[in-house]
Amino acid sequence: MRKKNNLDFYILFNGNRLLANPTDSESVHNAITRTIEQHSGTRVTELGRCKMAGVHYHYPITLANGQRGDVFVGGNA
Repeated sequence: MRKKNNLDFYILFNGNRLLANPTDSESVHNAITRTIEQHSGTRVTELGRCKMAGVHYHYPITLANGQRGDVFVGGNA
């Protein structure tokens, strides 16, 4: 079992709840990208600008296979 990290946070990617666990030197953007790439098995080609959607932050996203989606950033894990 992975050790809990204070930087961990949840994201919703196309309805799937994923745990992003950034390293101490990694940006939120890179942690989101890495988590989605690990989940989807394909590269993220575009992560759009962050926008506020209600109480969550929202990013439009495009994968290398052409799939488009939405990422909502939640709170700490």
